[in-house]
Amino acid sequence: MIHDRSFIIRWLQELRDGWKMGAVPQIEHATNAEAAIQMLSAPSRVPAAGGAAVSSPVKFFEVRDRATFLPVMAVRLTAARTSQDEWLMQRAGFADWQVHPESDTPYVILWRLLGGDANYDPYEWGNRTMANAHAHIMAHWSDLNSGDVIDVQFLLGENPTPKQSERLTNG
Repeated sequence: MIHDRSFIIRWLQELRDGWKMGAVPQIEHATNAEAAIQMLSAPSRVPAAGGAAVSSPVKFFEVRDRATFLPVMAVRLTAARTSQDEWLMQRAGFADWQVHPESDTPYVILWRLLGGDANYDPYEWGNRTMANAHAHIMAHWSDLNSGDVIDVQFLLGENPTPKQSERLTNG
């Protein structure tokens, strides 16, 4: 679990510096982490290894549970950009299936925007809300849109209908 907000800033700087051939040129102009995150979450196109484009790997979600509202940012780890990137990810303990894009289940790092905690393993959260939300996001990445509500009570069958976004209910 990551408790240091400066980690996000360092990660964004490494992302900016590490991606080759202008894959994320707009990030160079970001003045702070929030601006960089906003730029990353925009529907940009990033060249993949074979030259084809893939969607931006960042999505934001509203995680809901009993008396719980948690804004989160999810980052899908796509194919390692260079052999050095691949080596670093594997050295950090990422399995081969987590490093390469052929995986059926995307490898997702999930950050709680309030508190700054982050995890790549849904079972490391230690609570039902984040563990179930993280596992759902990983399993349904391609079906989810940035801004969607992840309602844990609905996912677990405790409620017959999913919650609406607080953006809509609390104006």
